[in-house]
This record gives sequence, structure tokens and C-alpha cells, in this order.
Amino acid sequence: MLSLLGLFFIVLVSYIVVRVASVALEITGLAEEVANFQALSAFTGTGFTTQETESALSNPTRRNIIKTVIIVGNAGLTTAVASLILTFMGNETTTNFLHFIALILGMILIFLIVSSRHTYLALKKIIYKFLSNYDSLQVHDYHELLGLGKGFVISRIIIDCDSWMLNQELKDLKLDREGTLILSIEKQDQGKRVFHGAPNGKTRIEASDVITCYGRPEAIKSLSERQSGYIGDKSHEEQCNKLKAVEVLVEDVA
Repeated sequence: MLSLLGLFFIVLVSYIVVRVASVALEITGLAEEVANFQALSAFTGTGFTTQETESALSNPTRRNIIKTVIIVGNAGLTTAVASLILTFMGNETTTNFLHFIALILGMILIFLIVSSRHTYLALKKIIYKFLSNYDSLQVHDYHELLGLGKGFVISRIIIDCDSWMLNQELKDLKLDREGTLILSIEKQDQGKRVFHGAPNGKTRIEASDVITCYGRPEAIKSLSERQSGYIGDKSHEEQCNKLKAVEVLVEDVA
């Protein structure tokens, strides 16, 4: 009977471990359903080959969480199997039958408890409150959020004396029409590099500025190579037209 009680305890602890891991993954930016699946997959060692898994493993914080769950899961499953064997080994048929009935009833009771939405929300609230104190978990996968590798890139451009952008204000460049955003600008100021995050439209582009851009690879490449004058203006219009064509295609598909 002690082995049976130990088995029930292991099952409950396993559920708590999976739930803690799930909430921890949620805090790092994963959606609830994805976090639940990844935590359960890591604990059981099954179904851990999806594209979502590749995304989760690309983040070092999530990778550490999943690694810990895999280790705990292997230990927990091994202990559970051992407890199950001990429960039925060396007993009489009648005793084993009673243990079997107790096992079934106990597992049903545990299932009803852990599958309850109220239990889930209450436990999640407690775990979330506890884990939120750890700043190391407050990490978001910006590679995934920005769609890098899925048609968008972040690149840095050094402004030279022939650049199409030279001596113009950001609002006059109308880069949004190309689908390009300027995330930051580093300017030279008395021999020092000064960082300007999220520059406004009145920011003027000057020689030696280093701008960080976000957008489509072809648009960023065109912008980095674009020279002043008529040819540069024409290149700008071409990129604007390409973006319009993509938007029309998306609307048609929708």
C-alpha cells in the first residue's frame, strides 16, 4: 500500500512540475497552449519534434527550463514504474486485485482534480506569482516576435557622402512606403557615439550615421546601396511599388 501511495504522490508531483514549467515558459513569451504542450512533451519525452519546439529551444532561458523538465521527467517516470511494480510484486491474487481497484480509483480521482479548470487556474496563479519574482524569466524571443528569418531582417547601414538618405529628415524619406522602419540611429557627437532609439520624423540623417533598419531583405539591400539623385528616387519608387504588389497579393489570398 505504501508503494501505491508513493505512486499517487509521484503522479501529483509530476503534474505540479509540468504546470510550473508551463507557467515559466508562458512568462518567457510563449502562448498558453504552446507552453502547455512543450512542458508536457519535455516531461514525457514524446512529441518533442515540432517547429514550435525549435522556436522554444532557440531561446536560452526556455532551453534551460525544458532541460530541467526533461531531467526531472526521466527520474519521475522511472520512479513511477518502480513503484507500480512494487505495488503488485509478491502479493496474493486477492491483494493485487484490491491494489488494482485502488489504483484505478486513485488515478480517476487525481485525473478529476488536475483536469478541473478551477484547480488549473488556482495553481497557475500561485506559480505565476512565485515565478514572476525571477527577472531571468522575463525574456521574450524577439527573433520570433519580429519574424526574423520569415521574410524580415534587421540590418545596420553606415551613411556615406553619396547616400540617398544624406541630409534628409526621416519624414521626408517616406521609408514606411517601402515597408522599412528605422529602429535607431547612432550619431557622432564630439568624438563619441550617441545612440538615439526610435528616432522621430524630424531626425536628420548625416554622414557617418549608423542606422538600424527593420524590413524586407530586398528593401534593406536597396536602401544600403541607394545613391542620391534621380536613380535613388527611382529605386525608392520601385520598392514602394513592390510593397504595394505584396499587399494586393495578400488581400487577394485572404
